[in-house]
Amino acid sequence: MSSARKQETQHGRGGGGGGRDTDTGDDAALRRTLKLRLQSAGVLDRLKAQFRAEVYNTLTRDHLEAVAPNLPPENYLINELIREYLEFNGYNNTHAVLVAESRQPTERLTRQHMADQVGVSETAQTQQLPLLYSMARTSTASKDSEQA
Repeated sequence: MSSARKQETQHGRGGGGGGRDTDTGDDAALRRTLKLRLQSAGVLDRLKAQFRAEVYNTLTRDHLEAVAPNLPPENYLINELIREYLEFNGYNNTHAVLVAESRQPTERLTRQHMADQVGVSETAQTQQLPLLYSMARTSTASKDSEQA
């Protein structure tokens, strides 16, 4: 081997896997770029949420099947209101985690049933938004009228 070739190999340059030090810097830059692009596209957050939901499901599946208490009606209603809100706003990963953690039944409450339960009178305007918005507006309006 020539003396120049020996120096390249000793200093991490040249062929035969000797470019390892340079590749480490390139790999780090590639990882940073990839992370930034996945974050900006929303993919990284979606994967993290999916991972959390799967870990939760895996860790609790056996325990929940053994215990599985009935969900109180109030919790069922509240969870359904939150589900409607999450779906409307496109928080699909949060929605998936909520359903997994709350053991929410697959059968959904109708919007009319939820509106009746929380005392919201449906109008063309209220039907465009989740019921939580109407409830918040009613609460705010009630406080404003009490202060007047």
